[in-house]
Amino acid sequence: MALRIVIGDVTIGIQGQDFSYIFSVGCGGMESLYKDGKEWLYRSPRPAFWRATTDNDRGNGFVFRSAVWSAADRFVRCVKVTARINDILHITWGDVYCGERRRFYTHLLITEKKTGKETRILINKELQETLLSYRTTQPSIADTDYLFPSPRKTGSPLSRYQAYRIVRKAAEAVGIEDVIRCHSLRKTFGYHAWKMGTPPALLMEIYNHSSFQITKHYLGIEQDDKDAVFRDIQL
Repeated sequence: MALRIVIGDVTIGIQGQDFSYIFSVGCGGMESLYKDGKEWLYRSPRPAFWRATTDNDRGNGFVFRSAVWSAADRFVRCVKVTARINDILHITWGDVYCGERRRFYTHLLITEKKTGKETRILINKELQETLLSYRTTQPSIADTDYLFPSPRKTGSPLSRYQAYRIVRKAAEAVGIEDVIRCHSLRKTFGYHAWKMGTPPALLMEIYNHSSFQITKHYLGIEQDDKDAVFRDIQL
């Protein structure tokens, strides 16, 4: 059987003898690996920067020395959240997890520090899995504990500067050479949502912008539109 490639709006499929692969533009990776009549993926692969600690790790201070990579593992999922970095850093476990019922809330409620507006964000299955995998590595977690705690100051959240360093290291680890800041997470979500066909009015509401023109400029969509003209025109 000849190799067949199918390019869709948001996916790219490759089919051959007894196998097929599907790559998602939105997820930025493979979302299906079908081989010999069996599906081998249950979600898109993603980098892991952290593992469960051992007694030796805890005894020699590995947890504190490598805390930056624990946070990086959780920051990977923050690209799907539209909250600003200052709001993200102040999220506590009590905001996302109900200890009494031992389950995650369906939504995260954030009052934006910059605008004072309340934002309601879905805690999807992938994000729940990520948080749960980290939660199970901790001996105890209180509702008042921060999702991104400071490795140096007990009871304090990670600093904005340390968050920036984590984002930079994570970007370098996957070969991204462009300028990456904490705010890039918020913009990346919106850009890919627009590419996948999210209505402009909905993006405006998500970002609390007063017009789509502001949203387009914020996400770099205007430049994308201009580039498309020069790329597609043929004289």
